[in-house]
Amino acid sequence: MRTALVGVVLAVTSFWPYGLVWAGEPPPGGTFYDDDGNTHEGYIEAVAAASITAGCNEAGTFYCPSRAVTRGQMATFIGRALSLPPGGHLDAFDDDEGSVHEAWINVMAAIGVTSGCDPFAPRRYCPDEPVSRAQMATFLVRAFPNLTASSADVFDDDDGSVHERNIDGVAVAGVTQGCSVSDTSRYCPRQSVRRDQMATFLGRALALTPMVPPPRVGFVCTEVIGFSQTSEWYEPNGGAFESGVDDASWQLRWDSGAGVDLIAGSDWEGWALDPFSGCEVPIVDRAVLTISGISGSDVAAWTANIRAAVTQIWLQHPTTREILLQPVVGGPNESVCNWNGQQVRASVQHPYIDQAIAQVAAIEPGVNAGFSPELPDCSGYRDNIGHLEPGYHSVVGTEVGQYYAGL
Repeated sequence: MRTALVGVVLAVTSFWPYGLVWAGEPPPGGTFYDDDGNTHEGYIEAVAAASITAGCNEAGTFYCPSRAVTRGQMATFIGRALSLPPGGHLDAFDDDEGSVHEAWINVMAAIGVTSGCDPFAPRRYCPDEPVSRAQMATFLVRAFPNLTASSADVFDDDDGSVHERNIDGVAVAGVTQGCSVSDTSRYCPRQSVRRDQMATFLGRALALTPMVPPPRVGFVCTEVIGFSQTSEWYEPNGGAFESGVDDASWQLRWDSGAGVDLIAGSDWEGWALDPFSGCEVPIVDRAVLTISGISGSDVAAWTANIRAAVTQIWLQHPTTREILLQPVVGGPNESVCNWNGQQVRASVQHPYIDQAIAQVAAIEPGVNAGFSPELPDCSGYRDNIGHLEPGYHSVVGTEVGQYYAGL
């Protein structure tokens, strides 16, 4: 039977002796590109400022918030948080040889934070295994002098766990509030701890102030997604479009014949291709979906396919903050052009796609209408599909580039 917590006071106070303080304000968007908007971002910034983490890639630009924390990483996080020097003469375990975390693991063993992962094999630490939420509680209580075990019985789902008193201890101290907003009786002791969650656990244990950075200025990487006509005006080999924008933050993903109905599928071949003229920081936070396909004058079909493609873009690029919708290049003033006596499909589709874009932008959050390019005259088409004459590649590319450079 769980007992009620009455008058519990946050046990994390300003006595903390290790002098970990925030130095200055975080830059717009923060230290890492892949945690923007994450509920743990403030604590991720705080532990980064305290030199507890440098991110998950060599450049220090990504944090990988959704990855599980391994036992090896946990040792390093705690060692840095305690400002302890790594290493020493102890070689506590046999299965961490060659691990980049070995020196910190030995420190954790030396100060009694860990005795390994297997009571029947005391020389095993299991450095590559994920840390469970139950194990995390015990690591923290053993490591930090301001945390102690408790018999408060805060949660219902940890009864009988060898870690229960330590789980109660971190709950009483305000380090955790459980694993469910809607059900505060659950701790989920067997779940793995994610890197973003670990930042909050450590930040609270250290009484660090969460620092939510101001919104990022501009976009790190905009990906243009489309088909062969898209590649013509974009011209990934130094064409006019990239000359008009900051080419370090733009890239192109295209495949011949890629109608919006194909882009909407997870099996579209373009998703497996490397982007052309890749961004300097390869994390897409904006997309420009250029739209063509087979729906003709059926605005409802265009709308449905565009919405499906938008959903797929969010899935492929979950860090995307905005999606801009742009129709295939149309005829002048939305007129229908002819080529060798045949109507040019792109010019026929263009106005109906524009109508569908308006409908999708009105109902899909984070989705807006982009540029609606048109040729200055019908001679810009080189076939009845809508491919562009080479002399018009730079004409359209310059116009499109100037539009997006002004956003």
